[in-house]
Amino acid sequence: MSVEDELTGFTSGMYVKKGSITPLLDDIFLSFNILYYLFNSVKSKLIFYKKTATPVMEVAALSKMVETRRIIVKIMAGEQIDKVVFEIYCDDEPLLERFYSEKMEELKTLSGKLKTESKSIIIKYIDVVKLLDMALYNLLNKKTIREIYFPAANAREILYKIFSAEKFDPLLISMGSLLESLRKYSDEQSLISEDTQRYALNFLNWKTDLLEKIHSIIGR
Repeated sequence: MSVEDELTGFTSGMYVKKGSITPLLDDIFLSFNILYYLFNSVKSKLIFYKKTATPVMEVAALSKMVETRRIIVKIMAGEQIDKVVFEIYCDDEPLLERFYSEKMEELKTLSGKLKTESKSIIIKYIDVVKLLDMALYNLLNKKTIREIYFPAANAREILYKIFSAEKFDPLLISMGSLLESLRKYSDEQSLISEDTQRYALNFLNWKTDLLEKIHSIIGR
């Protein structure tokens, strides 16, 4: 099923604002990650994500409440596209226009602060945020333990390499403890309902910490 098909139920009847950016630091997937970060927050929820190898393409959609209205953002990048394209949906047109303008100003400021030497670490941190968003999406949608565990485990593995000199960082310890607790389930089970909130809060706390780390690197 395409992202358009997936999003129809969310975006039907909404106004849309489209945009695109040329690759920042000549890296289209850095640019995708920067837009993912720009439109994301602890209160945002991933509602669609897909990454393909042939051709290389990445698509994500996020949902967020702004001023009591829902805003949906779709972001897409690929080897065959020379820009990162995005679409913003909202049923309140003035709010949509304000949100778009504010985010474009933020993007302009943020783009001016990006440095080649910090590109790799920024990509890795935002990749971790995406993995945690995927794990949380799978958790809230009652997917199997396998579909929750592996994105979270991959996120921790990336962080373990980033924190090579800080193996006892509280974030790594917390993630390791949660992953260990998930092993009480079999891979194909779903999380029991009384555990869902506790695990979801852990994911959100980790995401908060990671967004703060990214803020400090970029200087947002």
